[in-house]
Amino acid sequence: MGEINYNLSVSKEIIKRHDTKMQVKICGITTQNQLDMLSEMPVDMIGFNFYDQSKRYVSDNLSIENCKKLKVGVFVNASLAILKKSTAQYQLDLLQLHGDEEREYCKSAQSIAKVIKVFRVDSKFEFSRVNDYSFCDYFLFDTYTEQYGGSGEKFDWKVLNNYQGKTQFYLSGGIGPTAVNALRGFKHPMFIGVDINSRFEISPGIKNLTEVSSFINELRK
Repeated sequence: MGEINYNLSVSKEIIKRHDTKMQVKICGITTQNQLDMLSEMPVDMIGFNFYDQSKRYVSDNLSIENCKKLKVGVFVNASLAILKKSTAQYQLDLLQLHGDEEREYCKSAQSIAKVIKVFRVDSKFEFSRVNDYSFCDYFLFDTYTEQYGGSGEKFDWKVLNNYQGKTQFYLSGGIGPTAVNALRGFKHPMFIGVDINSRFEISPGIKNLTEVSSFINELRK
């Protein structure tokens, strides 16, 4: 438990330093070579998928704990015991809860590490649903799909005008190399960053790092 509390305090300080610019999180990393290269690139967070039904499920051979960036563990309806074990083992900084996790579960998870709660959004999404989760550290709004993310499809960002909450959020779902202008034009007071994944892939779990680098450079010009 000491390891977990130390990790939580460190992540608070790192995230505070990153709050002044649009953050970039890249998710679904599966190879050591790409992890090592991304650790030298200007990404803020790197996500590792601990959902064993995902095509981007993290490999046991990946040395996550040595990553120089904020480490995000992506979980889907996992037990709290698994969250605790994974956070301690891999020194995770944040927990991204991508399933149907209830309010009290998320509160308990928050005692382990900072929590990003994911909501799958479509044109009929009722933003009143997020009110019960306002204590979470961050939200992530992704495209609605029967699966848990990774669809490569974009939702209509205009629906986010209906979000009036005070919890900062990341935007995900179908964001690719050509999305820079659209992201520059998207305005919301609680919008702090993007989560990129499948649109930058050569194959599931393998990113085109040249496109990732160009995207970040253009986004931050």
